[in-house]
Amino acid sequence: MKRGMKTTGIVVLSAFVFVMAAAFILPYLVSLDKYKGMVEEKLEQALKRDVSLGRLRITILPTLGAKIENVVISNPPGFSKTPLLSLDSLKVSVKIIPLLFGRKEIAALTLSHPAIFIEKDPQGRLNIPYMEEAGKTERKGTLEGGKIKTDESKALQGLSLAKASIKDGNFIYLDRSANPARRTEIERIDLDLRDLSLEQKIRYKLSLRWSPGEVSLEGWAGPLGNNDLKNIPLEGKLKADFSKLDNLMKKLAGAQEGTMQGVLKADVNFEGNTGSSLKIKGEVSLKNLAIGEKDARAIEGLDIIVRPEAEVTGGAEQLRLNAILQLDKTPFQIQGQFRDLSSNPVGTLTLTSQQGINLAELGPKFPSLNDAAKLEGQLAVTGELTVPAKGNPVFSLNANSARVDIALVEQKKGADKKAPPKKKTSGEKQTAQKSTLDARAKVMIKEGKFQGVDYHNFLLTAEMKGGEVRVTRFTCDAFNGTLEGDANFNMAQEPSPFRMKTKVTGVDANALLSSFSSAKGMIKGKFNGDVTLGGAGFSMDTMKENLTGTGTVQIKEGELTWLNLIGRVVQAAGGKGLEKEKTTFDDLTSAFTIKNGMVSLPNLLISQKDMDIKLAGDIGLDAKLKMEGEAHLPPSVTGDLKGKGWNFFADNKGRLTIPFNLTGNVNDPKVGISTKFIEQGVKGALQEFLKKKHDK
Repeated sequence: MKRGMKTTGIVVLSAFVFVMAAAFILPYLVSLDKYKGMVEEKLEQALKRDVSLGRLRITILPTLGAKIENVVISNPPGFSKTPLLSLDSLKVSVKIIPLLFGRKEIAALTLSHPAIFIEKDPQGRLNIPYMEEAGKTERKGTLEGGKIKTDESKALQGLSLAKASIKDGNFIYLDRSANPARRTEIERIDLDLRDLSLEQKIRYKLSLRWSPGEVSLEGWAGPLGNNDLKNIPLEGKLKADFSKLDNLMKKLAGAQEGTMQGVLKADVNFEGNTGSSLKIKGEVSLKNLAIGEKDARAIEGLDIIVRPEAEVTGGAEQLRLNAILQLDKTPFQIQGQFRDLSSNPVGTLTLTSQQGINLAELGPKFPSLNDAAKLEGQLAVTGELTVPAKGNPVFSLNANSARVDIALVEQKKGADKKAPPKKKTSGEKQTAQKSTLDARAKVMIKEGKFQGVDYHNFLLTAEMKGGEVRVTRFTCDAFNGTLEGDANFNMAQEPSPFRMKTKVTGVDANALLSSFSSAKGMIKGKFNGDVTLGGAGFSMDTMKENLTGTGTVQIKEGELTWLNLIGRVVQAAGGKGLEKEKTTFDDLTSAFTIKNGMVSLPNLLISQKDMDIKLAGDIGLDAKLKMEGEAHLPPSVTGDLKGKGWNFFADNKGRLTIPFNLTGNVNDPKVGISTKFIEQGVKGALQEFLKKKHDK
């Protein structure tokens, strides 16, 4: 008995060893390479491109199957030499026992290290449509309206795939139509699919890992059944984590590294049916957002959080959206509805902030603006985004406030200057991309203080098209008068060119000048005029280089409190001069032009009662003076100048005409007698003397 059992054991063990040995040895004895040429030929005919296959072999352990190594599908002619698709191996294994009973159960399908290369050539053609066109073959059954019919249904019936996976894949997109060419690469792709069949739910898990961060997607889909393929039950979760936003923007849009920084995260759930209703809910956050080069940030340390509750219906054709947008500490309510998403989206989205924006809290998040002005007040904001059937989307914004206080920031003496942004090289374009979003805005502020001066009824209306902003109207009651005008600037160019036209009526000249400069109390009077300015860029250094302008100025009943111009002229001519430290006038008028860093005044006239001063010349934006003029002064201010030979320059009213010049700095000018005007005066006087003598 024992001997029989022993013999049986030996036989069984021998059979097991034989089977195991056959499982290991058979794949090397039975070669499928003789079919490789036929497979390559069939694939090349279908794909219209070269196909290369490595070794073909069968596998028995752990499951029965086949393996193809080193698969390469080339690119079409005219594209790069990099293959469209390459992979180390493709493995297929089937379950043996179900196969014996006629059930087609695939244990696993595995693609190891696939590399997909998508390319757009300089003419904008992709390398993938050729495959779609070549892949059309005749079938007995058809797919109509997304439903599985006839032979497809029979072929798939009972077919199941326990597991399909992509391991350590790689994806590259090269756009050679852009200048310079743009390359985007996802370094690692892992995909795991479970329970693939028509009768049960398919589990999926996708992981994308690349240098900017990670994206994962997991959940289930199905069962597919024999119904409409466009009507699939879905449930899943999307997670994204990009700790280097600048790296992400560089990969996706070719942005310069370092110009946009922050941490982007998303955690979104979705469930429903692709044919009826798919609900989406979750949170997307952008923390510590910074935009712009270091030391010249447009945005610094801003937190943005979006909590959407959306529903996609009608086979992904319609969208209803409710969301909370948290802009730093300010919440906004968002509501929207869109249709025809896949073809030509049309719809509207509204944005409202019930509590309003606290300008003092939000201001430091925008350093460029905050370094120029400090704002305090509550600003209520409503907006509407309209996506029309034709044309660009339009965003309309309305902002209003009962009170906003504005204080310009003065650069302290000795303070460290921020390093200017790096200049672009001569071959680098300085033209930004044009905006594909049009916008309209209206801002109303009832009252406030500007540099400590009260203002009322501020109104601004503006619109933007293609990056060009046009301020159609601005008006404000301030400085005891009114200011109104229009402006435009172009954000699609760098630096941004601008033009501004302003009409000034009845404004306190001292209050206006004191608000924009350190020249407090230097000039008094009522200011009226028309001013047109143009240039590019908004920093003072940039504007000094390219500011241009024209206009007229009139100041009535005023004073030059810092300069006794009449007394200085009399003293320069050798007289005693007046003791008062100011120049009083009834009118100060002039036209002006601004160009090449200079303000040119061709006809400045200062007049009071029986005296006037005429000036012509330039005042630099750096406050340097170079002007020539003549003063027409009565005996009451010229004193004893007649006794010093100046009576030769007296007119028929007894006033002396004294030619002089102004040089040096505006704050402390040097007054001298102009030899040029003396020569002209002597010449004119001699001509007049000879004429009188001839008449006698």
